Amino acid sequence: MTIDERIKNVLHFNYRLATPPANDNFLFHVIRAGCSYFDEDFKIIRDNNYPYYTVHFVFDGCGIFHISKKEHLLKKGDAFIIFPGEAHDYSNYSHSSLGLLWIELSGSNCKELFSYLLSNNQYVFKNVSTEKAGQQLLDILEYLSPPVTINKYELSSKIYTFIMYLLDLMTGIPTKNTPALIVKALTYIDENFTGQIQIRDIADNLHISHTYLTKLFQKNVGVTPVKYINMKRIEYACYLLQNTDLSCESISDKTGIYDNAYFHKMFKSVKGMTPVQYKESL
Repeated sequence: MTIDERIKNVLHFNYRLATPPANDNFLFHVIRAGCSYFDEDFKIIRDNNYPYYTVHFVFDGCGIFHISKKEHLLKKGDAFIIFPGEAHDYSNYSHSSLGLLWIELSGSNCKELFSYLLSNNQYVFKNVSTEKAGQQLLDILEYLSPPVTINKYELSSKIYTFIMYLLDLMTGIPTKNTPALIVKALTYIDENFTGQIQIRDIADNLHISHTYLTKLFQKNVGVTPVKYINMKRIEYACYLLQNTDLSCESISDKTGIYDNAYFHKMFKSVKGMTPVQYKESL
């Protein structure tokens, strides 16, 4: 069964632990977990009192994740993690749906293992080869679905396997499922998004049609090439606002958006505030 078929089977499923977890040594506990599409007004904001270790997998759409004073672009196939005590927020991109699998964890082993995951401040696994991680997260959700009786040791084993695979991803496991054309398209965009890049430029570089590129990109990345390019630009704009004293007009030019008014409009549609307001909030 494909990951898309499995997602349909658990879509809108939400699990919540009925009673506080026991203090079992070496066991992992699922506090909450679920699978949902979030609508165009979706945004989660949490302060540094958030107490759980959390993993999300993006199975469709795109969004923005802010943590540790940095913005991260989220796209289909990405996974992102949250550590207790860190203020963060995440949202969909510009009035489009965002599909998420998620799991909140606690347990004595979480701190050590998640510390390894964050040892290089890698909050986001930006790799469409993370489908196996999504499949393993689905294994856990399916196990939690009624009417199955939950065995805490078996559940803990599934969580451990899932976290170990995330640790493997840190070493850069090569993708087998991602079409080579998509890998090349993403690389081309990452290297050229600050210029006046056009979809036909990407298609010509890959020797394919504009239509085929858009269809393949939407299927594998979850958004159109245009949306992905715009998100890369907003992500970079946030970086420049955080780390430089450049004017908004200069930042607009450096991100490849040469119309300052359009830059402000696009930035506000993604972040819910103007670039100046974003700068003042830092």
